[in-house]
Amino acid sequence: MIYLLDYSISKADVLAHLGYNNQEISDTLNQKIDACIALSYERIVPAFTYQIFSVHPSLHGIEIENTSLTIDSYDLKQLLCYSKEAILLALTAGVGIEQAIRTQSYRDMTSCVILDSCASVATENIAEALQQQIKQTLSEKNLSITNRFSCGYGDFSLHYQKDLLQLLHAEKKIGLHANEFGILQPKKSITAVIGIVDKQIRHRYYAACSNCAAKEDCAYQKEGKTCFNYMQD
Repeated sequence: MIYLLDYSISKADVLAHLGYNNQEISDTLNQKIDACIALSYERIVPAFTYQIFSVHPSLHGIEIENTSLTIDSYDLKQLLCYSKEAILLALTAGVGIEQAIRTQSYRDMTSCVILDSCASVATENIAEALQQQIKQTLSEKNLSITNRFSCGYGDFSLHYQKDLLQLLHAEKKIGLHANEFGILQPKKSITAVIGIVDKQIRHRYYAACSNCAAKEDCAYQKEGKTCFNYMQD
């Protein structure tokens, strides 16, 4: 089940992901970045699936109605505090870009690292494009959405990855699954929960960095930033 989304890979975003801080860039490196961006467009095939579920709060988190899934997460409960329904989504940039990254790892590690950053930027931008598409559809019903919230944010444990994918039949629909540690395969993929709210309600919730499962290895914190700087509308 493949869907086309209008997304972009900007050179500025790739450089930021690579940790660029106004250093001088050689012509050779510039050419490699341009080539990797072009290759990313060739090899990425975005695919996604999502479904709307009724939700209600439980003692320690959220229950997904008409399923056996209860998610123990204070942060997710805060995200959905104004929501009676939520969107569960899964998306991937596909296996082609992963194969290209692997091939470059044997040929040229610089290009491999750049291509990996291009794929990460593309995956995030695919998610943003999907989110805006959903928001536009819901606006016609006088509804809006919260920000995305993924497994691994705050106290929303990675072990729920498999549950979300199972509810969405993601492996069958878009070839996306998770290993025993909750790591998505293909790696350039995202799962998330988005709350549905009345249009007049503007609700956003971002987990505190101190409670985040990724705090020990957070690329944003290493730059003195936070992930929610990049996830706001």
